[in-house]
Amino acid sequence: MYSVELQGKYDEEEEEEEEEEEEEEEEEEEEEEEEEEEEEEEEEEEEEEEEEEEVCGGIFTEWEDFRTRGHSKK
Repeated sequence: MYSVELQGKYDEEEEEEEEEEEEEEEEEEEEEEEEEEEEEEEEEEEEEEEEEEEVCGGIFTEWEDFRTRGHSKK
C-alpha cells in the first residue's frame, strides 16, 4: 500500500508518462499526414508533367506535319 504522499507522486509520474505518450502519438500522426501530403503532391506533379509531355508531343507532331506538308522529298 502506498502512503498518500507516495500515491500522489506515483499518479503525477503516471500522468506525465501518459502526456508524453500522447504527444509522441500526435507527432507521429502529424509526420504521417505530412508524408501523405508530400506523396500526393509528388503524384500530382508527375501527372501534370505527363499531361504536359502528351500535349507538347502532340503539338510537336502537328508542327512537324505542318512543316513537311506539301513538300515532297526528291
